[in-house]
Amino acid sequence: MTPFIHQLLKRPMSGPEIESRSFEIIDSEASDRRGFSLEQWEIARRMIHTTGDMNLAESVRFSPDAIESGIAALRHGAAIYADSNMIRSGLSLARLRSVNGDYSSDRIACHVADADVAQEASLNGLPRSLFAIRKAQAQLDGGIAVFGNAPVALLVAVVVEIVGVFVGGGFIRPEKFIADKRPVKSTAAPAAQRAPPPIITAMAPAPRLAPPAI
Repeated sequence: MTPFIHQLLKRPMSGPEIESRSFEIIDSEASDRRGFSLEQWEIARRMIHTTGDMNLAESVRFSPDAIESGIAALRHGAAIYADSNMIRSGLSLARLRSVNGDYSSDRIACHVADADVAQEASLNGLPRSLFAIRKAQAQLDGGIAVFGNAPVALLVAVVVEIVGVFVGGGFIRPEKFIADKRPVKSTAAPAAQRAPPPIITAMAPAPRLAPPAI
């Protein structure tokens, strides 16, 4: 069989054709599709496409209402907070506007490179992501939070939920999380009364501990 790259050189393909072919390969080679609904697999497949990791499906988890809540939030035009500009740059305004025509670039926030955030981080000797998420309180309140590159920002969100602390003078209350580890929704209610948020996440593998030295 002729390697695919040779076929591609002989017969160049359009962007949509390459994407379609990529999804065909993922459908045929992904390690495990069991347990995913059709809607969940559409998302998991795109996560695999983004990372190039065929085994990622084993780690992807959805809360029962994750997709429905995400669709509703997007149709409502919920603000989106990303923990890195790489994520922000990858979000398509055209696709967002196909769901809600009011979406604009100022509805997608990432403050990690802001000058005031960088200055505060430098003065305090702490990661910029910590101060970026504090600055993003307005976007997080009722918005969609996407974490993938800044574990400190995600940790802040988790601490707010578990301990009930304040971040930036008020409670962070995201409507939806998308993250590389399970985060939780924060409200002013006691922790015992809070329900887990709608989430889509790729669970981190358990750390491998080195055997004790003899």
